[in-house]
Amino acid sequence: MRSYKAHRCILPLRIGPGYPRRAMANPTQSLGVFRIVGRAFAAAFRNLPVLVVLALITAVPEGLLWSASVSTLQGLVSSWFPAHGILLDPQQAQIVPLVLADLPVMPWRFVATALVAPAAIHVFLRDRDARAGGSTPTSAGRATLADALNFGLSRWRRLIGPVTIAGLVIWIGSIVIIPAILYTLFWAFLEPVAALDDKVKQVLRRSTRLTRGRRGRIFRTYLLFLPWWGWYAVIGAFVLEGASWWVRLGVMVADEFVGIVILLSLLQLYLERMEQLEEARRLKEAAGTPA
Repeated sequence: MRSYKAHRCILPLRIGPGYPRRAMANPTQSLGVFRIVGRAFAAAFRNLPVLVVLALITAVPEGLLWSASVSTLQGLVSSWFPAHGILLDPQQAQIVPLVLADLPVMPWRFVATALVAPAAIHVFLRDRDARAGGSTPTSAGRATLADALNFGLSRWRRLIGPVTIAGLVIWIGSIVIIPAILYTLFWAFLEPVAALDDKVKQVLRRSTRLTRGRRGRIFRTYLLFLPWWGWYAVIGAFVLEGASWWVRLGVMVADEFVGIVILLSLLQLYLERMEQLEEARRLKEAAGTPA
């Protein structure tokens, strides 16, 4: 999931319906990345049924598209390529379909991210609101699946453009690695900005400005998930290619769930940044008020 202004936003004042100010109070105050990720996992497991369904919404169509793409590309590699004088060694013939199969999947990934990301953000904020109000883990104050999907649908049009642009740029940049890493850091706040601030028009630019000075912490947050990415990217693709449909679906759902946890981690960094801006604004106003 992954998916990322001319702006004078103060988040608690413009959070939109469903998010009282108390939900934004007391954000993470320069917590270490281990605690931030720990809080993201804790919130994710408290809302596990809803988030697993959101992961399934992305993973099931993606898995079907990926399987169909691999089968089609394997047919091209074994028949069409040799017929047109393109000869690949056995290792290349195995790798090429797995690499190129990602291309037909990308449009769905962008569409799903634009829905699932704001839905997951809604779940996290409602969970924080319920805990701030002293609710029990089974409280109706937490988001339901319908609540999450309704919020996701209401923000889908705001996210689909920036998510698509960011996804394509990062994918192209991944050819030489470094640009992909840089743009991933620049646009780490893409989804929270687009989902939570209706008045922002240039989402990518706003994310770039807000991440300035915080990209080291964002990078360290991503590093904590490197073992999973390494397994999934290097080994997982080959394991999935020969596995049963249910095994593939389970691994893909797990990958989407990890993506949601990453989003919730970055959301906390975003909320921290917005609270800092709000505090700076209050101090500036106080300094300009006559005694």
